[in-house]
Amino acid sequence: MKARYLTLVMAVMAMMVAPVLAGPPDKYVASLELEGERYGQAIFNTSPEEFMELVDEELVTVLRYELEVEIEECMDLAAEEGEVNTVPVYVNGIEVGSIDVDEFGNGKATFYVEEDPAGSEIIVEGEITLTSSDWREWVKGPGKK
Repeated sequence: MKARYLTLVMAVMAMMVAPVLAGPPDKYVASLELEGERYGQAIFNTSPEEFMELVDEELVTVLRYELEVEIEECMDLAAEEGEVNTVPVYVNGIEVGSIDVDEFGNGKATFYVEEDPAGSEIIVEGEITLTSSDWREWVKGPGKK
């Protein structure tokens, strides 16, 4: 009887401690929206990656955060048939690159930014302007999006 009770207590303690030991989430996501309508998402990885860059003629290691921006079925940013429409992406007002949007209003690009995008505003600007919503923990669920 004592062994079962001890096993039960240890199992409950393990379930309570596991989230604390796991640390912060690896990724966060924010919807890209226009007037409450969702047209894509921005996902950033909270674990920075190391890159070698030439600074003042010296090779140095810098940390960058991966930021993935995806536009989904946004016909206002769509290209003409057989072409692509290139739209700029901004993080807190600073252009970090661009996304090629196809004729169906879909596009995706990955950027490596210097500062942690947590709490940052992501803007995709074209015929319309998409703005990021609140950041939340990214949880990949089973099956399709």
